Amino acid sequence: MEKSGWHARTMASWQNSSQRARANAFIDSLAWEPLDRRKASRVACYYPQDVEVHARDRWRDVRDWSLDRLGPFREVMQPLINTLD
Repeated sequence: MEKSGWHARTMASWQNSSQRARANAFIDSLAWEPLDRRKASRVACYYPQDVEVHARDRWRDVRDWSLDRLGPFREVMQPLINTLD
């Protein structure tokens, strides 16, 4: 898929930034999903396994996985967010 506009500039800034070196594996795991008919995209990091909401025995694992990714996500995204008008 060809990247254009803000998405392309953002991806280029990741590839040229110090965050890219520190968070290479994390960034590669992100999904960039352009939203139809909008000047926006969803940036997501998905849990690698299907987990049913009612599977309470998995909640702690999912929570820990999410918390482990929160810091790197913010570290990578905050400088980009700060450049927005």
